[in-house]
Amino acid sequence: MGWHCVQLGVIVFLMEQKAERWTAAVAATLRAERAVAELSQAQLSERAQIARTSYRLYEEGKRNPTVLQLAQIAEVLGIQFSYLIGEIERRAR
Repeated sequence: MGWHCVQLGVIVFLMEQKAERWTAAVAATLRAERAVAELSQAQLSERAQIARTSYRLYEEGKRNPTVLQLAQIAEVLGIQFSYLIGEIERRAR
């Protein structure tokens, strides 16, 4: 195995770690903000027009919402999109 293959492997590993950290941050933030809003997953997903199964997977950290879906979620939660993104970023650090 050449040096470049090792470097590429390290880069891929670091990218995967960062992606996992962001996915976990999205999940934790959505759970926390939904709890503050006192909404069930079913209520939030219905109001945001997102499939309930998809929303559940977001909170479990098994899938990531799109930017549009995050904007819809923020609207339903009654918070600014920028606040939601800021909380995700804070948790990802």
